[in-house]
Amino acid sequence: MITSGIANLCTKEELNFVIAHEFAHHKENHFLTTIISKLAFPALISIVSIFTSSVVTAAITMPVMAISSFILRRQEYEADKIGCELLRKAGINYNAISFFKKLEKILGKNESKMNKVIEFFVADHPSLQKRIEKLSRLKF
Repeated sequence: MITSGIANLCTKEELNFVIAHEFAHHKENHFLTTIISKLAFPALISIVSIFTSSVVTAAITMPVMAISSFILRRQEYEADKIGCELLRKAGINYNAISFFKKLEKILGKNESKMNKVIEFFVADHPSLQKRIEKLSRLKF
């Protein structure tokens, strides 16, 4: 999703990346996985909780949350990479790392220091620092 706040924050090169990143989500049909993760899994857990004990519900909820979060974070990395590849192939200037560094300054370093357990089970986006590190290692 591209908000006016994000668009106003970005340089032209950063906005090129943001648009390509969102296009990559569309190209790879990530919205289907997101819908399943955000709607179907919680509905399933709610149904399970009606018919089972809280211990069983917790035993099912924790792995489902972890798997769902992992898949969504992987999709973000994938959209970052594909967005960069599309822009490079099209000969369009972009600056993904600058965009994430700018967000990191705005959000503060605390975003990157999220408790690892909470991040593992809940975060649907990788930390900005991890995204910067992965993008820095891409070879184009």
